[in-house]
Amino acid sequence: MKNFKNLINVVNNFTNNNQIYLNQDFKPGDLLKIVYKTNEGIKEKNQRYEALLLGINNKGPSKSMTLRRNIQGVSVEQIIMLNSPHLLECKKYSKLKVRRAKLYFLRKKNK
Repeated sequence: MKNFKNLINVVNNFTNNNQIYLNQDFKPGDLLKIVYKTNEGIKEKNQRYEALLLGINNKGPSKSMTLRRNIQGVSVEQIIMLNSPHLLECKKYSKLKVRRAKLYFLRKKNK
């Protein structure tokens, strides 16, 4: 029973780390500026990039978003958890007018 309580405390701490971004109003079609912490061997590096928000998965505290960006002519998709401790900054700087909840049709258009 004691281990179970410790497990619950660990899960609660993880989900409460980045509560800031869970309440923001991101919608598909938004252009976001992201700062994401990555590990390269021993070093920690902050990656800054701009990406198009394709869709959001709203499943309780594990809310995630699918982003798409172009790197040297190659399209890359990334799924980011909004309560991840690696997500340092997430700002909306522009939006597109869309009529879909998921913009997965853009995968075929960029090929």
